[in-house]
Amino acid sequence: MSHAELTNDARKEARREAAHAHKRSEILAAARKVLAREGVKGLTIRAVAAEAGYVAGAVYFYFDSKAAIMSELAIQELSLLTK
Repeated sequence: MSHAELTNDARKEARREAAHAHKRSEILAAARKVLAREGVKGLTIRAVAAEAGYVAGAVYFYFDSKAAIMSELAIQELSLLTK
C-alpha cells in the first residue's frame, strides 16, 4: 500500500470518527431535552430517537442502553463542575 493510500485511509477514518462523535453528541443533546421535559421516566430510547430525528435502532448503534446515555450525560455534567 502506498503512502498516499495510507493517508487517504487515515482521512477516511478520521471523517468516520468525527461523524460518529457528532451523531453521539446529537443524541445526547436530544436526551438532555427529553430529560428536562419529561424526567427520568420519560427518558426512553424511543423518545430520545424521536427528539434526535432517528429511529430507535440507530440510537442503539451509538449507545447500548438508556443507562449508557444517562451515564454519559452524568459524566458530562460532572466534568462541567470540575472546570
